[in-house]
Amino acid sequence: MVKEYAGAGHVALVARDADDRLRIVEHIEAEERRSALAAFEAEEAPLADLCRRTELLARGALLGAGYRRHDRGEWRKRRGEDCDEG
Repeated sequence: MVKEYAGAGHVALVARDADDRLRIVEHIEAEERRSALAAFEAEEAPLADLCRRTELLARGALLGAGYRRHDRGEWRKRRGEDCDEG
């Protein structure tokens, strides 16, 4: 924390009070943001879980059907003996 000289007398008291109010408002706003983020994450958690589970099911189905993931990108059909070609 850096202290800044604001003078003396009535002007200094007013400046100090204004700084104190600003700090309180910033603290309250930060708490409100943290609370809103926590509420959002709690509401979003079931959807995120559904997405993870759906991804696992899709990946299992694709692997079972003979597909592979090319360089962590596209799914491609494997070439080989057990694949239908042509």
